Amino acid sequence: MENPSIRNIRITSADYLSSPNLARLNGRFAWCTTKQTYLQVNLGKRHQLTTIATQGGQDNTGIISWVRKYKLSFFAGPRKEIFYQESGTQQSFFFLIPP
Repeated sequence: MENPSIRNIRITSADYLSSPNLARLNGRFAWCTTKQTYLQVNLGKRHQLTTIATQGGQDNTGIISWVRKYKLSFFAGPRKEIFYQESGTQQSFFFLIPP
């Protein structure tokens, strides 16, 4: 999510310490949750994603933290959640998220 065409208002989280829009790759700051919650990105229309990247961050006390495990899912309709699973090969997949 380095691309600024994904507006900050489309990046949300139910629970957080720092704003979800700070989850952008290679930003100065980072998104941080208070619990094991999720980050949701509403792409608004169908997109083909070919790479998922995460990075860690350091807080003002010097503690470095990062995501060690995550689950990728998308909504293909109003109530159907579909999970992507890595099979050891490069994957290409489509996300369709209702606006």
